[in-house]
Amino acid sequence: MEQLGDFRRGQTDVRDLADRLAGDFRLSILVLDDGWETSRSSGIPNRKTFPRFEEDLKYIKAKGLGVGFWQAIGWVHEPEKLGLGPADLLCGAEGHPRRVTWCMGLDSADASYCLDPASARARAFLRERTQRVVKQYDPRPLKLDFGYGLPGPDVAASRDPALRGERTAYTLMQTIVDAAREINPDVTIQYYGVHSLMRPVTDLVSLDDMADAGGQEAAGHAQWSVWSGLAGLQGTAINASSAYDWQHDVEILLNTAVIGAPGAVLPLPVGKQPALPPEAIAHRQALARWHRHQVGWRPLWLNSEAGSLKSDPQLRCFARLETTGGKQVLTALALRDEAKQSLSAKDLPGVHWEGRWAIISQDRQDIYAASTLACIPFDRGWLELPRTEKPSRVTAVFLDREEPAAHWYWKQRSLRLDARPVDSDRPLLGFQITTSGHGE
Repeated sequence: MEQLGDFRRGQTDVRDLADRLAGDFRLSILVLDDGWETSRSSGIPNRKTFPRFEEDLKYIKAKGLGVGFWQAIGWVHEPEKLGLGPADLLCGAEGHPRRVTWCMGLDSADASYCLDPASARARAFLRERTQRVVKQYDPRPLKLDFGYGLPGPDVAASRDPALRGERTAYTLMQTIVDAAREINPDVTIQYYGVHSLMRPVTDLVSLDDMADAGGQEAAGHAQWSVWSGLAGLQGTAINASSAYDWQHDVEILLNTAVIGAPGAVLPLPVGKQPALPPEAIAHRQALARWHRHQVGWRPLWLNSEAGSLKSDPQLRCFARLETTGGKQVLTALALRDEAKQSLSAKDLPGVHWEGRWAIISQDRQDIYAASTLACIPFDRGWLELPRTEKPSRVTAVFLDREEPAAHWYWKQRSLRLDARPVDSDRPLLGFQITTSGHGE
């Protein structure tokens, strides 16, 4: 699932986005983010921005893409236009509705009011809005956001004490989810956050978009990736999101190879802006093609640091363990050069490399025995990997073609791959290794 493009920067040509997602990135879902509505939570398309909204949706679907919609869980920007009043909103101690932003800034220009789940009229509004959107537009996912953007009781609170704190967001979200599933039981509910309270009403957990990372998007995504292990342990599907710029994307995709499916809130160049480097598209295509589809996994930190009360998480090499046939198998591995000398011989026996690599099993076996294995280089480098069987085929996959790999060899039950640049305009996505299953 991807969400490339940026409405805030005027990238509102959703047909162009659909062409790029289906073509350059070969993806399956386009999510219309914050900005598609007349105002937050209205559920009504902004005809000034999208004058041919229904026709645009038909165009997107004709490209083979599913459509998703962003929705705020409890924010409303213009409650009076939605038939809501002060009695339907969270109030401060003085009894007046409070307005907040995602960073808890009070009463700023873009602040929103917050629905009180104790209000029958507020719940009825959410039901009507949700069911109207699901009936009219048949979304594949509903992207529910800003549960964490609702104020705590020290700022504003529900009139019902039982619905205060974290249960404010949960109750509002449960109302939305129940309404959506009455119309389409198969709609995917996407949510930002790993709190276990939200698990019963969440199908897909998304890492946040790094907007608050302060220019440290790679470090921020690494921290989110560590915390996503909590969702992995619960068997929750994970969408790995991205930064808001491309310069950190390799680091983010390395994490993605372990934690889940690729996701993005990345801007695409428009007008006279420089085109994306072909290798950036190749890296995105590689993860879209080869990411793990199974849910439920346990992190193996290797020489990474999961963090503590005294230190931040630090991702270097780490891996994904899944349970198959009653035993844990290593199905995905992210390799970085940083501090690789700190790995012991028993951590990754026989694995040697130069550069950054993602190694992803394409079946339920580990990376050493998988009948199909993807090896994705993010730099010029090489990889040596023990394998139980000599490959019957090693395919080099490029942006525009697939062909037998030229730079590999097999020696003493070890496969070596060399990632050498061939044509900068037609970069390498990665190698697909296939074995016959008949032994050497």
